[in-house]
Amino acid sequence: MERNAQERLDSLRHEKGSDSAMSTLPTASVIVVNSNSCLSTQVILECVQAILELSYAPLRVVIIDNGSTDGSGLHLQHIVESYARKGHDVRLVRLPRNIGFAAANNLGFTLWASTSKYIALINSDLAPNPDSLRGLINYLERHSSVGGAQGKILTWDGRRIDNAGCYLSDVWHVLVRGRSRRAATDYAGAPVSYVDGAYSVYRAEAITKAGGLFIPDFFLYGDDYELAQRVWAAGYTLDYVTILAGRHLRGASIGHSKKEAVYYAHRGETGVMVLHDPFWFVKIIAYFPRLIAHIIAYENYATRGIIDGVGLGLKLRRRHRFRDSAYGPRVCVTTSDRLWHLLARLLGLPRGRICDSWTP
Repeated sequence: MERNAQERLDSLRHEKGSDSAMSTLPTASVIVVNSNSCLSTQVILECVQAILELSYAPLRVVIIDNGSTDGSGLHLQHIVESYARKGHDVRLVRLPRNIGFAAANNLGFTLWASTSKYIALINSDLAPNPDSLRGLINYLERHSSVGGAQGKILTWDGRRIDNAGCYLSDVWHVLVRGRSRRAATDYAGAPVSYVDGAYSVYRAEAITKAGGLFIPDFFLYGDDYELAQRVWAAGYTLDYVTILAGRHLRGASIGHSKKEAVYYAHRGETGVMVLHDPFWFVKIIAYFPRLIAHIIAYENYATRGIIDGVGLGLKLRRRHRFRDSAYGPRVCVTTSDRLWHLLARLLGLPRGRICDSWTP
């Protein structure tokens, strides 16, 4: 057992995603969710085109337009019809209203999960590298104990790292490895707390054993790291793989203002903690320093998000009755780390180096 674990870790550290194609590739499905992205139309269309031109086959793509009212759904319809005429297996579902990011992904999952071995979640503001999906699925094919994987995600201009692995702290704060570091910075493959919903690939079997994809009550944010708790609890791991995944214009696809995004981020983070941690009422005290910084920048959006997150978590505890436990790698953050992070946030400084120091 220890030998197998070491072999997988060695493979993680040397994974390059350039292995030759397997003789028979399993079917994969890509789920893309869009919402009022007209202000970034050119970016969204470039991303959707990159998704449709992924080198992997057999591939199915379903795009969920989440009740867009700005015309972006019509732009997507034109590009989907164009690629469908070329023989691509692509489908557009236009919803009459915004049902939330989590629920929209769930809809895509129910459409094709039963006929796909792997499910890729790719945001409509992320342009994947052509061979990235093949590399991630090849990795999952070789490691049956891994339930999901992600690669290195860069910022839209390709100069900086957007995400090189996601971790949760001991008090459920989200820590993103490598953010704002130079794109050339290398990070070893490793197990992570969760894989980023911007571009991640899951084993469909792992999602099913975990009880399904997302809890729809997480309207925006919180869904991916809540799912991670259940995937880890189901006996799978989640891995960061040293594959260049793509470029991401973070926030372009959600159709919400920065202040609303702050609200939903705090709501989701707090909700997951309350749902899965029996000592949430003690750990929530650790939110106060960061909350002060966000109150200064975003008025009461962060405060309201935390309060509503507590209510959400308590409601979900009554409904789901998950076993109280924190799964996956955890990072212990010291008081001095928190103070430095707070100072960096207040001054608008890159926090990549600080997050690096928190990596397990």
